[in-house]
Amino acid sequence: MNSTLLKLGKHFKNIVVLDTGSVRNSDCEEFIKFFGDRYFNFGLAESNMISAAAGFAIAGKTPVIFGSARFLLSTAFDQVYNDICIPNLNVKIVGLGDGEVDKELVKILPNLKVEDGDFATLEKMMGEYGPAYLRVAA
Repeated sequence: MNSTLLKLGKHFKNIVVLDTGSVRNSDCEEFIKFFGDRYFNFGLAESNMISAAAGFAIAGKTPVIFGSARFLLSTAFDQVYNDICIPNLNVKIVGLGDGEVDKELVKILPNLKVEDGDFATLEKMMGEYGPAYLRVAA
């Protein structure tokens, strides 16, 4: 178990991973092998995935969302704003790749902690309650 996501899955039993499947992510692939019952692939339905993450958070889970940085906030902005940021839910969003659009959008989202980094940064974010957005360069 080498990946950060696997370590987090082992340490935090309440983590669920939601993924668009649009970006190759070896961390998600490893997570599925060990915790397949806590992985959900939504395909290219970012808005639905964000709303589902809000439901998981309300139910006591800690959703970690993976998707293309280019699309996560631009196509699901209303859901991120209304479903996650306004109620200050404990949802972690990981935007993979180049996300020029998201750099401007995150500035106006309330309660959202924003970081640039790698998967080790995700581990730090898990220790803090509240919505968080991590931009991971390709």
